[in-house]
Amino acid sequence: MIQELREQLEIDLRNNSGGNGPPLNVQVYGLWPSKIAPPCAVVGIEPGQYILAGQTFGSFDVLMTVVLLVKRSPTMVTDLETLIENTLANTIDWGMRGVDSPTIFDENGLELLGTTIHLSKQSKL
Repeated sequence: MIQELREQLEIDLRNNSGGNGPPLNVQVYGLWPSKIAPPCAVVGIEPGQYILAGQTFGSFDVLMTVVLLVKRSPTMVTDLETLIENTLANTIDWGMRGVDSPTIFDENGLELLGTTIHLSKQSKL
């Protein structure tokens, strides 16, 4: 069930099947790959507790993250904001728990601007 939710989130971001926005038009990775090619999105599991008790008997909340990364450039803030907007538009069936402030990432010597979007979705056994 949890793996299916994560895989569906990846598909939604790639194909615009989960919302109102355009597809991200960037590489969407499942979990953290050994090598990334920005701009990209990495679908992951929320650190710490990623499954919480739901509101009703037999339900639970699954917490996922989407890390968005762009190359450093004069348009990097605009590029990242566009990715954030398109990600949120394609995850309307997920609850948005927050978006971290943009941060500079160092990925194998490559300086990137990125952020993490925190999402949740209720499911049943």
